[in-house]
Amino acid sequence: GNLILLIHDRPEQIVPVLLNELNDDDFYIRCSAARAMGNLGKQAPQAAIPILIEMSTNDPDQYVRAAATNALKKIQESAP
Repeated sequence: GNLILLIHDRPEQIVPVLLNELNDDDFYIRCSAARAMGNLGKQAPQAAIPILIEMSTNDPDQYVRAAATNALKKIQESAP
């Protein structure tokens, strides 16, 4: 509920947290952060792109790799 509103209404407040969580030790947190970045679409920060690319190919967890790949696709599709 509230986190989704915060992501869409005030991405500048949540983006630093998400960037940090992309590197978390817990695969579930990395996966969730990647999904959230994808949901930001064109509002996702450029700093997230190389991290997501790295995650999509080299993360040890298959679900994180898939979430990162999907996030990149969503960001690309939302670009003008």
